[in-house]
Amino acid sequence: MIDRLAALIAAGVRTDAWSVDDPQMLATFLFYGEHGVVGHMIASGGRDRVALIEALARFYFRLLGIGQ
Repeated sequence: MIDRLAALIAAGVRTDAWSVDDPQMLATFLFYGEHGVVGHMIASGGRDRVALIEALARFYFRLLGIGQ
């Protein structure tokens, strides 16, 4: 899964959609980071999935330098 995400990020770099120095590292960070955030939400009793998804999307776009 991480390799597929890295390939997607690298494809965006090749088309100048965004600038990322290390697509593999970013993919790994996003994959494990998202799992940590979701796990924390579940453990803390959070149930607003839509708000979580929207917050994660904004975070990912900022990491990629798009949608600002």
